[in-house]
Amino acid sequence: MENTKSRLYRGSIQPVLGVIIGQSNGFPHGLDTILSHLNETADKILFSRETLPLSVIVAVHHEPFIDSSVGGLIKYCPRLEPRLLEDGMKVGRNGVYFCKGRMHTGVDKYHGYSEVRTMKSGESFGPNIDYLVITATDYFKRINVPKKIPVIGVILSGMVQDGALGAVYVMNSEDSLLLIQDPASCSNDAESSMPLQTLARLYLLEQGVPWEKLPPGILPVGPVLRHYNEIQAVREGKVVIAKPEEIGPLIIKKMRENL
Repeated sequence: MENTKSRLYRGSIQPVLGVIIGQSNGFPHGLDTILSHLNETADKILFSRETLPLSVIVAVHHEPFIDSSVGGLIKYCPRLEPRLLEDGMKVGRNGVYFCKGRMHTGVDKYHGYSEVRTMKSGESFGPNIDYLVITATDYFKRINVPKKIPVIGVILSGMVQDGALGAVYVMNSEDSLLLIQDPASCSNDAESSMPLQTLARLYLLEQGVPWEKLPPGILPVGPVLRHYNEIQAVREGKVVIAKPEEIGPLIIKKMRENL
């Protein structure tokens, strides 16, 4: 009988549905729900001809000493061959890849065969979610040419704004989808910061501020709290605000739609 690993690596890496997930405070709540759903549907969905292959890259702010805890997420998605990203590792096939703590990680856009590049972070957190999301988005868009297959960005809970600029970059990419955790589903107000900071930048984008000039720091979220469901990208469906238990099914739906 063919084993899981052979099914994961069989055939060409193209086309592939790329999913990039960022989270800070609140980890692993939300992320574990998403990975569990994808794992439960692995045999029925991921290894059938009903959907595209799936490649998930996860960046969670954490210290190196808890890399083993991040690796502990393997228990939520064992069928998806989860692993920690190493420098020079190739990505693109079915699987789930986790960035290491305090290692700024990106997909090398200068290598056609998609090597991961990592560097130690001198900051108090890492990996840098914005950097990962931007480089991985460019990579997934490139390997899927000429097919127009979306890249899916997922922003979960966190107390910082890292990931917000990258998320808007995904939304600005043609045929892509941005999924943002509903701020109301976060455990507390502080952990809703990352989703709200992303929505605040979408609000500015709608007001005419180009992506290149979006501010990197913490933004006031008062206008967003009142009007985020009225943001044009939300109304058009390019951005979906969802609870964690809704995000896994939305990813599977996109896989089926773009086969």
